[in-house]
Amino acid sequence: MFQEWRGCRGGYPFVLKHRKFTLHLPSGITSAEAVAHNKTGERLDRLELGLGVRFVGKACLALMRVGFEYAEGFDLAEWKSVCDRRLALRDRLRGTQG
Repeated sequence: MFQEWRGCRGGYPFVLKHRKFTLHLPSGITSAEAVAHNKTGERLDRLELGLGVRFVGKACLALMRVGFEYAEGFDLAEWKSVCDRRLALRDRLRGTQG
């Protein structure tokens, strides 16, 4: 599941201490660097994260060509279903029906 930190969605590492989540980055990495890293990953993966996920450009077109029902994007509440469908698509494209 995506973690949200100060309005930024992404895979940020957290520690739960005294009933409070605290960002826990590797030593030497600032929060600004972590956000920049995630933004670069989004751009390279042709994703836009906001209230949901939107595939853009070639990623959207490629997913549409193979009939992925979430090719245009999805709400984060649909994350589990999208993951299951993405794995099924991967297996179909690999020729292995998991």
